[in-house]
Amino acid sequence: MAEGSDGAREIFQPSKRTKSEVCSCFGFYKSPEGNLIADGHPVCRSCKNKVAAKGGNTSKAIFSGRAAGKPSGASGPSTPSSSTVVKADVVKNLAQGTWFAATTDLWTSESGGGQPYISFTIHYLTPDWQLESNCLETQFFPEDHLAHNISEFFENMLEEWGINKKELVCITTDNATNMIKAFEGFSDVWLGQGLPSPGPGLLTELEEKARKITTLEDRVKEEIQVYLSLPPRPAKEDPLVWWRGHASELPHLARVARKRLCIPATSVPSERVLSASGHT
Repeated sequence: MAEGSDGAREIFQPSKRTKSEVCSCFGFYKSPEGNLIADGHPVCRSCKNKVAAKGGNTSKAIFSGRAAGKPSGASGPSTPSSSTVVKADVVKNLAQGTWFAATTDLWTSESGGGQPYISFTIHYLTPDWQLESNCLETQFFPEDHLAHNISEFFENMLEEWGINKKELVCITTDNATNMIKAFEGFSDVWLGQGLPSPGPGLLTELEEKARKITTLEDRVKEEIQVYLSLPPRPAKEDPLVWWRGHASELPHLARVARKRLCIPATSVPSERVLSASGHT
């Protein structure tokens, strides 16, 4: 192994056999003992930066903007600096969220050479109860569309964007078998185009919390009574506007509402990315 800075160190091919073309552009360093440091963060041979790609999933590396020979129809950041600026802005926006919900979709581009893509969007409420969404990933996905590949890709995305899995309250997908299996380890996976029952209701969750934290029991019960005594919200009124006006009056209920109201009813936000790209 060459001595000195990372820029002078030799990068070696992964020991795991793979059919992906991107492995010619990425690899791993070796330890002083001569073992591959396969830590789930392959190194770009060109810029020496690392990419999160645990489990051997190479899709993120292909569209990192660093690999040579992008697939036909692919487009990465025009320059590393523009990519850095955009990502910094998105990270700053994500910092406003307390809870996050995700949507995802897979498709094959008919006008782009029949190539497969995957997209993930993230949804969250800002402190002033504005619903925000960001498309974090829309990438070429040459891996087999198996559940474990989709799950690995999603885990890599969360790590790259600094989103704690515990802060993710829901993943909304279509009802494809591979999607269902990919996220079966998550506590809430909502499927299909209809909004299903969310399970424990907003009031039930607060009541359960009150039983566990006796010091808050009276305050929580009082909030529930206040909530039930308020006039019904008009059907056409935005619930986020309602909560913006009542959050200070119902602080504990508002925390639960903030967790639930960031969840999209369908996976359309991710599907819409395909239409916006023109590859339909």
